[in-house]
Amino acid sequence: MTSKPPNKDPIVLNFENSLLRQSDVSLLDGSRWLNDKLLGFFFEYLQNVEFKDDNSILFVCPEIVQFFKRASESDVEAFLDCMDLDGKTLIFMALNDSEEYDTPSGSHWSLLVYRSPAAFFHYDSCDDHNERSEIGRAHV
Repeated sequence: MTSKPPNKDPIVLNFENSLLRQSDVSLLDGSRWLNDKLLGFFFEYLQNVEFKDDNSILFVCPEIVQFFKRASESDVEAFLDCMDLDGKTLIFMALNDSEEYDTPSGSHWSLLVYRSPAAFFHYDSCDDHNERSEIGRAHV
């Protein structure tokens, strides 16, 4: 999908840390792939509306998961320290099969769920397609 100039792709939703443009929302019409902005908005909505009073659940937006894939171990550790993970019993992460780090790419999303104390569950509608990705291998 090509990017449109901002004036030709109006903002239709600004919620917490999510900004959706018309081109993002139009992906919901018909059978199209979801993008990171739609998934990020959904995670923001779940975190701040549906589970706002439950501090034991964390939804990690796709951009942060992508950062984890490319960052150094020390950068990831520093970032995790800021996420207040103590007391979290469920952590949800959207995984993308992109191996590109500097440009938007990827064609498939799956869901990685961490359940305290030390269990991971990987939900993939395409026979564990994302098990091959770096972060998919990291939980095994």
